[in-house]
Amino acid sequence: MLSRNYFDTIFAVSSSNAAVASSPKLLDRVRWHLRVKHYSIRTEQAYVDWIRRYILFHRKRHPNEMGEKEITRFLTHLAVERNVAASTQNQAFSALLFLYQQVLDRKLDFIDNVQRVTRPAKLPVVFTPRRRVPFSHISKGIIA
Repeated sequence: MLSRNYFDTIFAVSSSNAAVASSPKLLDRVRWHLRVKHYSIRTEQAYVDWIRRYILFHRKRHPNEMGEKEITRFLTHLAVERNVAASTQNQAFSALLFLYQQVLDRKLDFIDNVQRVTRPAKLPVVFTPRRRVPFSHISKGIIA
């Protein structure tokens, strides 16, 4: 009968590394949690993609090593440098919240100082029989 140490030396895998190697990878765990909670396949794809981008943004650091400060930096980067829409930034934030709260089972402290995307102001448009006229022109008396 061969002992466990024999196999460890053959494959150069210590018993502590063997446990890590046999555990599911992080993104597989994220997929599993999303499926157990009956999230849609598109939500799963989007969340996994945002989590992957988050990890790559922080030079492949594991999320267990990161926290609120790194989440803030990533979301601010999306708003300031990537110029994403507000809904896109919210989706990335939701994916990261899911990762930390559901998969890693970590309670996050208050996340603040995130540069939020500002939605452009919507001006109502008034229709006339001839053409569309922005409401700002009507209020200034610039109707021709």
